[in-house]
Amino acid sequence: MLQQYRLTVASLIYLVCCLLLYPAYRFIFDDDGIGYMMVARRLAEGHWQQAINGYWSPLHSWLAFPLVKAGLTEITAFRITNWITGYLILVWIHRLSNRTNLALSLKTALLLVSIPVTIHYAIYEVAADVLFCWLVLVYIDLITREKFIQSLPLNLLCGLLGALLYFSKTYAFPFFLLHFVAIQVLSFRQSAAAEKKRWMIRNLAAGIGIFLLVSGPWITILYQKYHTLTIGYSGRINQDVHLYSRQLTTDALVAPPPYEDSPGSWEDPISIPMERTPGEHFFRPDILEKQARLFLTNVIRGVNAFNHLSFLALAILFGMGIYLQQQRDRVLSIFFLTAVLLPLGYLLVFIESRYIWPVNLLLLIGGACLMQHVLGRMRIRGNRAIICWAVFFSSFLLKPVDQLKDAVDGNQELFQLADFAREKHISGRYLSSDNADYSMVPKLAFLTRSSSWSLLRSGASWEETLQAMRNNGIGYYFFRYNNAREMQLFMEGALYKAAYKVHDAGIWNLVILEIK
Repeated sequence: MLQQYRLTVASLIYLVCCLLLYPAYRFIFDDDGIGYMMVARRLAEGHWQQAINGYWSPLHSWLAFPLVKAGLTEITAFRITNWITGYLILVWIHRLSNRTNLALSLKTALLLVSIPVTIHYAIYEVAADVLFCWLVLVYIDLITREKFIQSLPLNLLCGLLGALLYFSKTYAFPFFLLHFVAIQVLSFRQSAAAEKKRWMIRNLAAGIGIFLLVSGPWITILYQKYHTLTIGYSGRINQDVHLYSRQLTTDALVAPPPYEDSPGSWEDPISIPMERTPGEHFFRPDILEKQARLFLTNVIRGVNAFNHLSFLALAILFGMGIYLQQQRDRVLSIFFLTAVLLPLGYLLVFIESRYIWPVNLLLLIGGACLMQHVLGRMRIRGNRAIICWAVFFSSFLLKPVDQLKDAVDGNQELFQLADFAREKHISGRYLSSDNADYSMVPKLAFLTRSSSWSLLRSGASWEETLQAMRNNGIGYYFFRYNNAREMQLFMEGALYKAAYKVHDAGIWNLVILEIK
């Protein structure tokens, strides 16, 4: 009975968990969430030009925007879209597991084990890679269908899914092109049909054509705003951070946010007055050497990211590679190919576990198939088989459950600080000390609908900072001290003495100076 209605049972468990756990994770608020939520806020307020953003991929914000327009707060809107997307991930895990020869009892266990994993994805950040993860599973669902190579509609749908993937994450643009071509080559090699060459050419033209046709208008919109042909500049900025040196393009001490009411420069990072140091380019010998070192560093990070998914992840990937050398299994071949190709581009810049969430779920399904095969070949049954399955499934649960536990009531102090700021009418233009948590003040500015300016140079005197604040109409200065001695020195400075009011919320050793 449970096996027959496994998706229904898993859906009910997921729904109950959402209702029970929502209060515990209502304060989740990460740095990147500012960018995504500001796009949704701009759309809801009708500021279309400001809602165009070359750094934050727009799809999640587009989905949350109607909820914001209906009156929900941005955080609540994204929470709802995350929980819904988490449920859709669960549904597509069910669909993909049905493409395999797993026993019904294992499909049921796999679906139940996936519930904490998808909940972890849904609450991890305001708008992390959960939407990208689901769309990858939908895409894999299309290309694992039996008649994929013969079907023109399926390949057209793949092109559309590729564009949606791009709208959810800029990285998906090169990934889809590489992966779709690789899938066509794989399908060509595995097919015995006489027309397979014609099918492959037709499918490539149709899928890539639709992908470019749907993606093109957004690329055009970005060009019209930034006057540069780009699919998005998140990769460029990340390269500048990790590979090149940068320099300021202004002598000013402080810099405004992108727009008058922006909570901070992170709403649109291209506004930060910094540029790559002139003369640095990819083919310069020292940069090539630095890229090689960065690649090796990211290989180590990639190993850690896989181990973060499951301590068996790399063993499963290796085992699938060996198995596919001996057995022909189209579905597992696609799982394996995706698990190998998806992380590759990240190795050039930076990689962490959330970037490869789809790989985690494909390894969970594919690893279960591999485990079933190995246990059958070794004739391991009964209690020994139960122990093996317990180790396998628990390896995918350790990190999600641990992080779910650690995230309970995370960022609660930030919302308490926002309540204090509203009570004391602390809103307007903010500036924070260079020793403060760089993300705390922009988050507060978002919650209080204020703007946060950037302090560009550390070590400036209090007199210089005070003058810069007055010149730019900045009314509040946030100082976070580490000890009593540091606070005493600050109180002796010109900035503290010039304060009209001093507010102390009793949170994070933070004092707020009101300057006139």
